[in-house]
Amino acid sequence: MTNICFIANFYKTDTMIVVAEYLKKYNVNTFWIIPKKRQYDRLLKMYDKENLLLIDRSLIELSSAPMGDFKINELLFGDRVWKYEKKEGKKYLLNIQKPIFDFITKNNIHLIFGESTWAHELLIHRMCKGLKNMRCSFYSYFVARVPNGKIFFNNDEKDTSPILIDKDNLSSYKIEPIKVEIPDYLKKNDIDLKKKMSLNGILKRFRLFITNENIEPTDPNVHTNRIRRMKVVGKEIFNQITYPIFVKREKAENVYNTNFVFFGFHKQPEASIDVCGRYFENQYENVVNIWRQLPNDWKLVIKEHSNAIGDRSVSFFRKLQKLPGVILVDEYADSLELIKRCKVVITNTGTMALEAALMRKPAITLSKVAFNKLNYCRHCTWQDFEQYDSLETLIKEIEQMPDNRKEYAEYVQKNSFDCNFTDVVSDPNVLDNDNILKIVSSFLSLIKYNEKLYETHKG
Repeated sequence: MTNICFIANFYKTDTMIVVAEYLKKYNVNTFWIIPKKRQYDRLLKMYDKENLLLIDRSLIELSSAPMGDFKINELLFGDRVWKYEKKEGKKYLLNIQKPIFDFITKNNIHLIFGESTWAHELLIHRMCKGLKNMRCSFYSYFVARVPNGKIFFNNDEKDTSPILIDKDNLSSYKIEPIKVEIPDYLKKNDIDLKKKMSLNGILKRFRLFITNENIEPTDPNVHTNRIRRMKVVGKEIFNQITYPIFVKREKAENVYNTNFVFFGFHKQPEASIDVCGRYFENQYENVVNIWRQLPNDWKLVIKEHSNAIGDRSVSFFRKLQKLPGVILVDEYADSLELIKRCKVVITNTGTMALEAALMRKPAITLSKVAFNKLNYCRHCTWQDFEQYDSLETLIKEIEQMPDNRKEYAEYVQKNSFDCNFTDVVSDPNVLDNDNILKIVSSFLSLIKYNEKLYETHKG
């Protein structure tokens, strides 16, 4: 019997439950670490109590000695809830360490599966890395946004190095060039945004705020303080209403015939920037620092993420638009066309850099990403920028790199699995039998990979 552990995570838990049921057929026993009491009560009807560990806010009141130094302040700063409650968050992250350690070691769990999003997930990840006597590995996944319909497994919290799993019959796969296409999640986000911004959507959010029906008082992943929640949600709604009215945007066609750098904003809070892009998460500073690099008569074209309207205020954009040469284009402008016409794409960890590199357009990421393996996509720090006499010199150097897109396509095929691992709300089709079987197959490969790793280390 192989023991694994899932970290429950909102609606993705429904997908995990179905996968865990299938894994039983292969002698895989599933344990759960659960931050929400309601999900704990639900799982208690399916599993023995010994298989479950609840880590809700009630643990703040404990006085448990920490198991090590895991850079707790760094985790607090990047968490979308605890950054507003740093004192309580620190107690929580210190106190949950011993119960988690005891739960993992007592049940002889060698594989934990979660995301690299919430502070408690990142803490568990670091505990697995730092506490050798846990004898446990943490794996997360991320969706390959280009091409669609693939996932990677990682044991790196910033998702920069997908693990190479020995998949059966790999030689039978035909390696096709990666087609640049709009990621599926963006299409879905645009539909959701229209619903969210409709009168019915706003009224529904207001009703939920009044009734508090979707808030558990002990949930560490939501704002449980009504006043704080009112400030956070109220600010977002205010920004959503005022952005289209007071923020001036230009038509993308107006910049097509100019020399320009293209920068796209991340949705924030989001793991892609607050975790994977850590220390470069201040997007205002990023724009200013890119603007500093602009050659004479070049423009810096910036584009808001359509799903991020509400994250930033009118004053945020107006401040940036005061910089000579900074142009904000419409959020629904064709990003692929802007990529084709720009001189270089610069982003923190955004997919637009991958799209650019696949189109043989120079791209720069401010944080390391998995697709830096593409020669046309380079990771650069601000110190790296300073090494060049001009941005044009850096761009020309990237342009002259050998074309390794074919090798990258092979790398993606070797490291990814053809399935969708999403939640049932954003993608009800995730529970289709064919997709679930593919997820289960990918997990069996991951378990096999981890067992080999464990036996090697034990030996």
